[in-house]
Amino acid sequence: NKSRSLPNPKKWLLDIKNSYGESGNIDEWLGSAFHIADQMFTSLETLIDTYLYEAQCIEEGAKCAETINAELTSFRTAFRVALYNKDWDKAKAILENTSVSSISSGVKKVDAWLYDHLRGLREEALDSIKKLLKIFEYDLKENTRLMSIEAKAVATLVDFVIEYGERFSAEMLSQNLMTFDMVTHAAFSAVCKYENGIATATEFGKILAKRFDEVLVDEYQDNNSLQDAF
Repeated sequence: NKSRSLPNPKKWLLDIKNSYGESGNIDEWLGSAFHIADQMFTSLETLIDTYLYEAQCIEEGAKCAETINAELTSFRTAFRVALYNKDWDKAKAILENTSVSSISSGVKKVDAWLYDHLRGLREEALDSIKKLLKIFEYDLKENTRLMSIEAKAVATLVDFVIEYGERFSAEMLSQNLMTFDMVTHAAFSAVCKYENGIATATEFGKILAKRFDEVLVDEYQDNNSLQDAF
């Protein structure tokens, strides 16, 4: 279902297959942990910036937001250094021993809204750290062993899904039938093509694009990735 709503489903499936195939590599594991951690911190930093701005007129609120920001920044630096040094055990220990300060009740007396939002930020930070810790449930060697086993099953599944999709589409077209997803993919392929995994406009796509300055989309959040790319 997921692959049908993507502009290049075969590449998406092969990327999954390849990611499992590379999972036996220790550097790949550390890179994945690094990437996930960076995404988590980027999201949290955006929230912190928002709350720092909101809290600046309330001294105690500003102190709380700045304290959380400093704690997470310190944690991020130590965690990244451990990953850079390929010290799996130290990275895990940093996660297990990280704490985030509680929000002062004094903030609630001045601004209940800010208090609730700062508490939400703290809970999100703690929840993100817990999720990150799941990567470290096993030691590095055990992780790579398990993923090597899973890689074979995933490769078989991906090959089956790709073959099924190709045969299903061919059978549909032989009977002059198309699903809604096939119609959308056909429209997309008319305006865009993929070369080495990179999307570029076709000549027709370039001509069509010149006819429009802006495209307004109602209920944009309900678009899937394929419709968005189109």
